[in-house]
Formats: sequence, structure tokens, C-alpha cells
Amino acid sequence: MIAEFTIENFRSFKEKQTFSLSAAKDKEFLVENTFEARENVRLLRSALVYGANASGKTNFFKALGFFLYFAADSGPRGQAGDPTGVKPFLFSKQTEDKPSTFELTFYLPSNEGRNTKYRYGFSVNGKKVIEEHLFAVYNVREVNLFQRDEQEITMTAYFKEGGRAKQAVRNNSSLLSVCAQNNGEVSTKIIHYFHAIRVTTSLRSMSYLTKKELQKSENREKALDFLRFADIQIKNLKNEEVPISFAHTVYDNENPIG
Repeated sequence: MIAEFTIENFRSFKEKQTFSLSAAKDKEFLVENTFEARENVRLLRSALVYGANASGKTNFFKALGFFLYFAADSGPRGQAGDPTGVKPFLFSKQTEDKPSTFELTFYLPSNEGRNTKYRYGFSVNGKKVIEEHLFAVYNVREVNLFQRDEQEITMTAYFKEGGRAKQAVRNNSSLLSVCAQNNGEVSTKIIHYFHAIRVTTSLRSMSYLTKKELQKSENREKALDFLRFADIQIKNLKNEEVPISFAHTVYDNENPIG
């Protein structure tokens, strides 16, 4: 459950910008549009990002996509010396050599039956990680799990799983992803959550994702319930592969014409 996502110095975002899903105190449509993430904490079920062309909407989702990839996969998928792939804001001398910064605040279920609030983020330039951190709210107090300043890493008693990863993490990968490679309990849970977040940026990717999700019976039933509620005369949905025959295709000068 995402609460906030903050970016700074990435593509068209020069200054720090925060996208928040925290619900306002207004109680109109409270049940329909919000849910309780934790006691006295309500988040929006959905939100709308809108604006003029070239105002940064696509870059916002690219920022979230980069954050998820680097946080979850830079360790297992990268090699020493690989570029990080980040793209800073380039239309200013003040920012072109500064790192890009990302932070996600989110809630995950805990073993105690309530949701735990996490705050994870990092700063990275084209070559290496400059800073990385992970915080969690246990009971009512936010505690630091680990703090990283380049390759100087401090673990606390709340994050003992990072011991082996501390020696193995490369300067161009996230510590979180390396901890998960070593089956760390907290890091693995967070990485699984990051992998479950879907970022679609085109009709093609949405079509692929829709087909994939409709293969799950529970999602197919939800879609059918919605279509019935909308009074659209569709009784069933199914995925079917249709064979294509090229037996009668005629080639002329290596160009198909029939």
C-alpha cells in the first residue's frame, strides 16, 4: 500500500516532488474512496495524475519504474562497473552532476496482524549509490533499520539480516536487493511487494498485463461482475490462442502481398 512517493533531480523533475495517497480529513465518500492502512491512517484507493502535454506525467511513472527496478533488481541483475541507468535533470548546471533521489513510503502486513509503515529510499548518480536508507514504524516510533553513505553501511539491531550483504554489496547496486538475495526476512518481504507493483506506460504493456491478469480466475470474475453491473451484454471472458496459417501467402520480390 503506497502512501507517498518522492523524487528529485530525475528527467524533467528538478525540484523535490511528492505524490501522496494520504486521504484528506473530509469524510465525504470516506468508505467508497479510502481504506484504513493502519489505525487512524487512511489512504486513497485511487488517484489521478493529469496535466498538459510535456508536463511530466510520463516521467513520473518512469521515475517509479526506475525506483522499483533499482531497489529490487540492481543486485542480482547488475555487474561491477555497470552504469546505474539513472537520468538526472540536465537543463541546469546545478543538478547535472548531483545524484537523483527517490523515496517510497508504504505499508505491509506484519506477523502481529497489523500493517507496518516503511520508508525506503536512495540517492544515486550514473555510477554509484550515494545514500540509501530504510526506516520502519514499530509500535508508534519510527526506527532506523540501516543507513548507507556510499560504501559505509550501518546496521541496527532491527536489521540483523544485513550482515553478510554488507560485505557483498557493490557500489552500483542497492543494499536492499542484496539482502533479499541472502533470504533476509524484512528485505525479501519488501522486494516481493516491489515486484508486485505494476507500472504500465503504454497501451501495449496494458494489453499484455490485462491478458495476464485475466488468466487468474478471481480477476476474471471481478471483471465479469463489473461488466454485468455496467449492463454490458458480455456473459464470459476467456483467453484463446488462434493459429495463423501463412500457407496461402504470396511473395513478390520478398514482399508479402496476399
